[in-house]
This record gives sequence, structure tokens and C-alpha cells, in this order.
Amino acid sequence: MTAKPVTITALARHLDLSIATVSYALNGRGREMKLPEATIERVCAAARQMDYRPNFFAHNLRRKHTDTVGVIFAALDENWAHRVLWGMTRVFDRAGLTPLLGVHFWDQAREEREIHSFLQRRVDALICFPQPENLDLYRTLIRQKQKLILLGDTLPDLPEASYAAWDSGEAARVAIRHLLASGRKRIAFVGPDPRMTMTKARYQAYLDCLAEAGLPLREDRVVWARSGEIPRDAVVRLVSQPASRPDALFVVNDGLALPLLETLTKVGVKIPDQIAVVSMGDLLASGHEAIGLTSMHEPCEELGEALAGAALTLIRKPNTKPLHLLIPGNTLTRRKTAP
Repeated sequence: MTAKPVTITALARHLDLSIATVSYALNGRGREMKLPEATIERVCAAARQMDYRPNFFAHNLRRKHTDTVGVIFAALDENWAHRVLWGMTRVFDRAGLTPLLGVHFWDQAREEREIHSFLQRRVDALICFPQPENLDLYRTLIRQKQKLILLGDTLPDLPEASYAAWDSGEAARVAIRHLLASGRKRIAFVGPDPRMTMTKARYQAYLDCLAEAGLPLREDRVVWARSGEIPRDAVVRLVSQPASRPDALFVVNDGLALPLLETLTKVGVKIPDQIAVVSMGDLLASGHEAIGLTSMHEPCEELGEALAGAALTLIRKPNTKPLHLLIPGNTLTRRKTAP
């Protein structure tokens, strides 16, 4: 027959001490509460002897905290999420918090399930990569006073949401000006869902740079794709039309640019001789010698630290006004697709 776990009450009774004294000795606050060293040592020795194991779940429920944060990424197929998570853990580790991971794969219903699962586990905060389709869900969470932070982007119609994101509009200007300085005049734009704030910022940078250079906007050189999808056919059509064929592509992120480079090579486009390509994010694969994608370096670790810091702020000060954090980073890594 399996023995029942030893409770803190039984341990305190065995030692003839108060439950509070035993709790302080075991959770590392004994010296703070001015307990004698001999008492702390006696409690710890008895806990080992009696194989006492604290019930962290019950303890956290009493504290109304679980010391966990739910983190939902859009995908995990590149090293972007790894770098962001690395930055988060540097902050969470110091604060004694543990991130619980989820992924929505650009699926509206899946993200909703992941969020509800985390809420059932009573996470102290939620960090989510946003999808426009879940705007109403985010609004509901915020009305319910859930501690929600949007990861890497936000939505224009959601000013009440906290978020941390790369200040990528300014970074996009650096990338596009590099193409212009190299003599490219027929620059096309390729981007994902235009409903996202940071995508809008990058597109606005594209418009501004064309205007600065005195170049007209050609709508037939603008390609939009659904989030999570690669617009291969649309880009092939674009480069196959002599009247609209660009001499450069500005691609909103490396996740789009890398497969598009492969597609362009397959249809015989010489890069960068015929078409230069500049992107944003500087993923690990972008720097591979066989690829050499010119890309803006995204400060992912710093983004992760900012997200974790925002979560801590909302946990400790629930009445804090929405946090809108933009992380600077304007380093262009020049490689062979646009030297």
C-alpha cells in the first residue's frame, strides 16, 4: 500500500513548531524572518528524513500565483522563436517564472484552444503572437483583466493591448535605401497580412522611400500573402512580366524571402544580377554560405527580454496602462543577394 505524502502540517507537528516557522525554513525565508540557524537546519533535516515534498500547486493557489507564463508562438520552424525565448528566459529565470509554450500555426481556433488551456492552468500572464482573426478574443481577454502581451506585432484596432515589437519601420527604411543606393529603381514589395501594425509600418517605409527617390508606386509590384503562406505563384508572375518586372525585391521577412529565393532560382532568375533581394529578420539560414540573403538583423533576444519584462510589470502592477514597447535595431547584414 502506498504511503500518504507527508504534509507540512504533519512535519510541523513532528517538530513541535508552527506551520509558518516550518514554511519559512523550507522556502528560504528563514533568515529573513530571523529564525535561528539551528531551527532552519533542524527543519530541513527532518524534511529530508520524512521525504517531505511541497505541494507547489496548492501553495501557488493560496498565493494566487502559479509562477508560470503562457507563451504562444505562430510557428517554430526557424530560429526566430528560439532566440526570442532565450531572451525571455534570461528575465524569467531571475524572477523565478517558468514559460509554458504553445503554437498556433496561424490557426484561429487552435490559438483560442491554447489560450483557454493556459487560462485553465492559471498562468500569471499570456504572451501571444497575434492573428487579426482573433481581435475579438484579445479584446475579451483584456476586458476580463487578463495580463495579455502581444508578441512581435500588434493590431491597429487594439490600442488597449500591451505589446513589444521590433521597431521595424525604421529598419525597413535602411534596407530599402540600400537598394536605392545600389541603383535599383524598380523595387517590388512582398509582405504578409497587411492588417498587422508592423507590416503596415514596413509598407509605409517602402512608400516613403519611393517618394523620397521620386519614384512612382506601381501597384503591380506589390504582392500580399496570407500569413503563413508563401506567394510563389504571384512572385513568379511578377518577374515574368516584362512591363512590371522589378530589379529588386524588398521582402518583409526572411520566412518569406528564403523560399522565394529558391523559387526565383528555379525559374532562372539570376540573383542579384537581374533581381536583388533584401529582407528582414536575419534568420540563421539566411547567413548560410549557399544562400547569402542580405537582411536586417532583428534584435530577437532583446525583444524577448522586453516581452518578459512587460509580463512581470503587469503581474506585479495589474493596473498598469498598456505597454507599447518598440525595440530598436537597424543593422543591415550585407550578403550576396544584395551586396
